[in-house]
Amino acid sequence: MDIYGSGTDFERLKSFLNEQKLENKVNLMGKSENLHNDLLNNYDGVIGMGRVVIETLSMNLPAILLSYKGIVAAIDEQNIYNYSTFNFSGRGASILNDEEKIASEFYKVYDNLEKYQLRDIIVKDFNEENIWEYFLETVAKLKYEAKPMIKDLFYLILCALNKESYLQSKELFSRLILRFPEYCNIGLNSKINKLELDFNSRFNLIDLDYRNKILNLEATLIEATKTIENMQAEKEAVYNSTSWKITKPMRKIKVIIKELFKKQRS
Repeated sequence: MDIYGSGTDFERLKSFLNEQKLENKVNLMGKSENLHNDLLNNYDGVIGMGRVVIETLSMNLPAILLSYKGIVAAIDEQNIYNYSTFNFSGRGASILNDEEKIASEFYKVYDNLEKYQLRDIIVKDFNEENIWEYFLETVAKLKYEAKPMIKDLFYLILCALNKESYLQSKELFSRLILRFPEYCNIGLNSKINKLELDFNSRFNLIDLDYRNKILNLEATLIEATKTIENMQAEKEAVYNSTSWKITKPMRKIKVIIKELFKKQRS
């Protein structure tokens, strides 16, 4: 078995293989300057995860999915879409937990090689242009107004910080799509431009609606504040009036009489 790649754990892996006396069975090949040709010309298949799986299958070589816990399975047309859901990381998948099961998986590939040569599927469903197309179609279907709770939360953040919430901002939208024109053909670029216009239009309409609501609330608050101030002024005027001062002793006598009645009843 040959392992390609270099990194911070290269020496640690080398020491581990020596400790396990596997240095004659596992070769550390380091970084390859022409990995595509190395794999295509020298190997019958590849074990890996993530983009390694897609790149291997694109060369029409069989790929066996590896997770952080162990060997998962050989990729075939029945399981490829399931494993792609988690970006071929093997997350949540059961592993082959003994030598016999692992050997059996390898023999399955060896005995029926064509079943595991999936370049046509990769070209059809996993090439970059189709992935971007699917992404744009998904974004276009999103209805921001259909999630009022999220929308309200966004505008609370907007008002509190006096700026756009980054996760819903046009800046992030631009970073996601508009900075990668090299991945898009002319037709896709026109769709991106239209999508940006639709996004800006929808964003501005929502923004205007909420700003009007904020202005109305501010006007109501100003009116309520004025009413309170007027009531306080009226109260002060009563307290400072001559009639209030003249009747002050009578109000005190009234309070004393009430207290006397309470004591007699008790």
